Amino acid sequence: MKVFISQPMKGLSKEEILRNRQEAKLKLVFELNNCNIEFIDPCMRYSDPIMAVGESVKRMAEANVVYFMHGWEKHRGCRIEHQVAVEYGIRCILYEG
Repeated sequence: MKVFISQPMKGLSKEEILRNRQEAKLKLVFELNNCNIEFIDPCMRYSDPIMAVGESVKRMAEANVVYFMHGWEKHRGCRIEHQVAVEYGIRCILYEG
């Protein structure tokens, strides 16, 4: 199973982003009861937000599931990723605290 994690990144350091992502990965392995998950890495190399979301959508195309982390609905890139996932029938899991 291939999983793409959509996460807010604006205002966070690279370390915070990676720490939050690792916590999400552990949660998903437990929730999905699947140790055979391949996580698709996000795009973190573009400073231009349009280039970054474009690359993320391209990578998301390989996913069976997209997990939307806490606060996704407040961030433009995550909302775009959500809309694409919904429109193209990719299974979405929304953060639940």
